[in-house]
Amino acid sequence: MYDIFKMLDLDSIWFYQIDNLKYGGFFEWLYTNNEYKENDLEYKPLYIEDISRATHALTDVVYSFPIERIKEKMKSGDFIERGHPTYYYWEKFVKEVMVNWNLF
Repeated sequence: MYDIFKMLDLDSIWFYQIDNLKYGGFFEWLYTNNEYKENDLEYKPLYIEDISRATHALTDVVYSFPIERIKEKMKSGDFIERGHPTYYYWEKFVKEVMVNWNLF
């Protein structure tokens, strides 16, 4: 069998690299760039699933919720780790990372 991994050009793949992480991806970047800071009273949701289903439409609205809301979601098991990132963080990723790839 041919090793398909040998066909990859790892020099052409973007990896998120910090301290002890060499081959991270978007989700590692997302957690590192989460704008919630300890003791904040509000947070910008990481995942679309943490926003009411009625607000999934594409929009320029930046949602911000009381931190108690996410604590309750975590306690009840409703927090969906590695769900669908919010548009806010995708836009942030494009502006801070992808713009440097000279694609646009």
